[in-house]
Amino acid sequence: MFIDPARKFVYLSPPKTGSYSIHGYFGYNTGHPEPLLHHMGAREAIAHFPEIQDYFFFSVVRNPWSKLVSAYKDFTSRRGTQYSQRINFGKPLLSEFKSFEDFCLRLGDSHWFSDIFFRPQIQSFYIPNGNLIN
Repeated sequence: MFIDPARKFVYLSPPKTGSYSIHGYFGYNTGHPEPLLHHMGAREAIAHFPEIQDYFFFSVVRNPWSKLVSAYKDFTSRRGTQYSQRINFGKPLLSEFKSFEDFCLRLGDSHWFSDIFFRPQIQSFYIPNGNLIN
């Protein structure tokens, strides 16, 4: 997420949607915060920063299948046990799945389903009253 108080806008950063590039475009290169802060949805952002509720919100949405494949590949081939800069697991990420097919079939029954990297992108766009951002 990127907040620009001067121009009164908020860029929401759902995971795996090019947020590094967009942050760089706006000059926000001060490091990558932890996923729950960086990928905060509108509801969480307004709860933490109530002054932004009247700002303009925008985001990038990625094809859900492409996003799922990208996240799976990232977690299984690049990250190892490192979930984020501060969080490491004692075993490889997604190690409970035997293959990508197994992951797809069992994701909905796993703890990963509610993880910020795998939750549906639309959840990022709800505001506190339960409506979608206009």
